[in-house]
Amino acid sequence: MDASLFDIFGQKGVFNDRIVVDVILDRDVIRENSYGESIRNHFEITVLNKQVAKLSKGDRIDILADTYEISDIVVSDSNITIGAAVYAAR
Repeated sequence: MDASLFDIFGQKGVFNDRIVVDVILDRDVIRENSYGESIRNHFEITVLNKQVAKLSKGDRIDILADTYEISDIVVSDSNITIGAAVYAAR
């Protein structure tokens, strides 16, 4: 994913109640695993690695009035990390 997509689709989020970061929130994402099975993530959150050193399971991101908790890391490369997320109560 090109970092310039954050200019188009990005919004501000608060990472672990400490850092304001740029995020992209996708809803109802369907991916295929290595066995050909479809996996549905209700939410996926993409962050820039230069803003978040390491996105990990259990991290929380507040976007507007909603809080999301990272449940799994889907993809990570040198520029971005995508985490599957669940809606978390505050």
